[in-house]
Amino acid sequence: MSRSVAVEIAQTYLSTIYGDGQIKGEMPLKAEVRLGVWHVEGSINPGWDGGVAEIEICKSNGRVLSVIHGK
Repeated sequence: MSRSVAVEIAQTYLSTIYGDGQIKGEMPLKAEVRLGVWHVEGSINPGWDGGVAEIEICKSNGRVLSVIHGK
């Protein structure tokens, strides 16, 4: 699975849970692979307080492994 596919899955999945407006406010989504798992997280503006959505997706089969949203 490519980075762009992982980000697309993450955006769709997270928008379903937290709402499209919330996730669009955390764009761009940052993604990196660690040990065969895509770790995708939102961005926050410098100086802002709060957390972002985070999702882990298995690179080999696209299965969502975990979802959280920081505070």
